[in-house]
Amino acid sequence: MSRKPNTPGHVTTGNVFDDLGFRPAEAAMLKFKAKILSLLLDRIHQKHYTQAQLTKILGDYQPSISNLLNGKISSMSIKKLLHYATRLNVDRF
Repeated sequence: MSRKPNTPGHVTTGNVFDDLGFRPAEAAMLKFKAKILSLLLDRIHQKHYTQAQLTKILGDYQPSISNLLNGKISSMSIKKLLHYATRLNVDRF
């Protein structure tokens, strides 16, 4: 049986983390981390910061800054991301 064109194959809940089967608490944490990352990247792009500048501003090592800029935040804590937000004067969540 084939699907009709433009017929959804999967109904979503609106939260990709829920759809992927994460427990509610873990899905909420991942969604919050993704929101912080988005705000951080917006500020970084807005200010045209280089990795070298971010290393000084954020007080962290270059590999961590590279991971941040590439969205590799799975091993970063919410606390660290909030520290970055404070250092970059991001105050809306």
